[in-house]
Amino acid sequence: MKLYHYTSVPLAEAIFFSSLRFGQYQTEKRGTFQCVWLTENPAPEGHGLLTGEQLTTAQVEGLRNRGEAVSNNHTHDKTQVRIELDSSNLSSFSIDAKGRPHGLIRYVELSRMVGDHDLYRKSMGLSCYCDMKTVTDEQLDYLMRNQPTQEESWWLYFGEISSELFSGVSFMQSGIATPYSLESHGRSVMETYGLHMASESALADLHQILPHLGRFDTPQALAFCRMHDSKPSISFQWGESIWDISLDGQYSTTLRLGELPENLSLVKDWMSSNGGQLQALWLAAVESYNRFYPDKPRA
Repeated sequence: MKLYHYTSVPLAEAIFFSSLRFGQYQTEKRGTFQCVWLTENPAPEGHGLLTGEQLTTAQVEGLRNRGEAVSNNHTHDKTQVRIELDSSNLSSFSIDAKGRPHGLIRYVELSRMVGDHDLYRKSMGLSCYCDMKTVTDEQLDYLMRNQPTQEESWWLYFGEISSELFSGVSFMQSGIATPYSLESHGRSVMETYGLHMASESALADLHQILPHLGRFDTPQALAFCRMHDSKPSISFQWGESIWDISLDGQYSTTLRLGELPENLSLVKDWMSSNGGQLQALWLAAVESYNRFYPDKPRA
């Protein structure tokens, strides 16, 4: 059986280096499970996915009050990338000696196991089509009787899913799925999020230094201005390692995750050879930052 996970371009690019990791499932009794959400549906509609819309001030505050890290009112479009999996490659569901779940199970089946009511599952499905906090009783009654919902298509996977298990990755546009490509689809989308990547030819040279490690990953070098006082730098990701190298000519390095590559000096040589392009990318990143944070611009 084919299963799918939908996500945004920037998140997909990060996932390609590692794995699909945990989201949250909250039960009717407010218990929380960490799991990966999957669906049988080859289309992204009806799953409550963000589509890049801007949040209201109240929505931002509500998310922050729940402890979620929300830096601005912009959201990712999580309908753009479809990751395809074969269920036969995933572990079967089990519960270990400590009562912890592992493996793949239908959402409806687990929901029944933990005591959720049918009405709660239906409301979960309806929440993908409307705001359950603002819908009137009359509207809710109509929706309960007439709105088809997707909860029967949902699956939960307890554990990480390595990118090596992905059977395919597609870019979704106007209901059409095409094999995902960084250059054909990802680059322009990344720029809308303020992530400005080195050119295709420059990345090809970098890949001679930092080769592909998996089927879908693309070693990255990009400019991203995180804060109004960020120093000019280029961010790199290779495998599960992320680091920044300054653009001040000193090439000072800040490790953010994992380990630095043994041939870091060659990466710095690459930066020197592409200095003009990388400086231009940083200026573009600053422009993007100021677009996202006009109240606290970076000079």
